[in-house]
Amino acid sequence: MGFRAPVRTAEPQRLRHYHHGEWHCRRPRGDRLRDHRYDRLHQRHVPFRSREFALRRELDQRIRRRQRRDRRLDHHRARTGRARIGCLRRACLAAGDTPRPVAATWLSGAGIAPLTYSCWAEAIRLRSKMSLANELARLRQLERCQDENYVERSESVLANIARLNDPRSISGLIEFFEDDSETDALMFSIVHTIEMHDDPTYCREILEAAPGLCFRTPRWASIVFMRILNSDPTRKQLVLQLRNTPAETKVAICNLMERINERGVEFIEKTTPVIAATQ
Repeated sequence: MGFRAPVRTAEPQRLRHYHHGEWHCRRPRGDRLRDHRYDRLHQRHVPFRSREFALRRELDQRIRRRQRRDRRLDHHRARTGRARIGCLRRACLAAGDTPRPVAATWLSGAGIAPLTYSCWAEAIRLRSKMSLANELARLRQLERCQDENYVERSESVLANIARLNDPRSISGLIEFFEDDSETDALMFSIVHTIEMHDDPTYCREILEAAPGLCFRTPRWASIVFMRILNSDPTRKQLVLQLRNTPAETKVAICNLMERINERGVEFIEKTTPVIAATQ
């Protein structure tokens, strides 16, 4: 006995049709109403092949791919503590090449609006953030268990941090200054590492960390700011940004400049504009 399709009645099953061995609803529910049209020839709903539908589907696929990639990266970082970077992205990062933004399209309720983003740039920023946290954690670990190769291994970590060229490393490295440290060579290596940034970035980060630095380690705060005073471009940038800082920062810098003046009269000419900017 051969296969027989179920008999359709007139009224109760008017909105359904039998196709490929199963009943299909002629009218989709929910979001499918927006993305489908009714094909009268085959008596079923088929997806729109319009430009809007294609763009929306492409963007959804990109978002899902990025979400899957983020989950893989999170799983890998949880296992190894490091971020996995592909060979091509690693080569671009080593060459100092900045990836170009990739143009995409976002479909909003009001219509189609342009959206630009760069997956490579986001991956590089993520790599820099995670690598900086890892290197600072390594530096703290070396500080806790100091051995005979403590200085050499710490300077190797500082070299890795300098290659990242991340402005956030300034505030992170300032926490390692200690007035009673027995390794002044390592402290000066930290000073040289934070001074590798451009003057606007360096002055901005130093001023943000100045109150805590002056309170916790006044000796190394004096050394850092005396080196700033000895550089004319950096000193001018410091005076320019100091005028827009909070009152707490201005008080800390003013007190620090007065302590520097007590070291020698040769600094009075350089500290005068800085003290004037704090008023």
